[in-house]
Amino acid sequence: MSDSKAGWGGKREGAGRRPKAHDGTERKMRSTRASDEEWELIKEFAQLLDNV
Repeated sequence: MSDSKAGWGGKREGAGRRPKAHDGTERKMRSTRASDEEWELIKEFAQLLDNV
């Protein structure tokens, strides 16, 4: 077999299933286009949701 010190495979930080929402549903990745001003509003809203 190959040398396991090559950095491939095994457990690593950030791997695995992503966290679920507070109501237990899956949180899917989304993408959108936004201006810098719009993005600031989106980030503020996301923080409100995380604190619920």
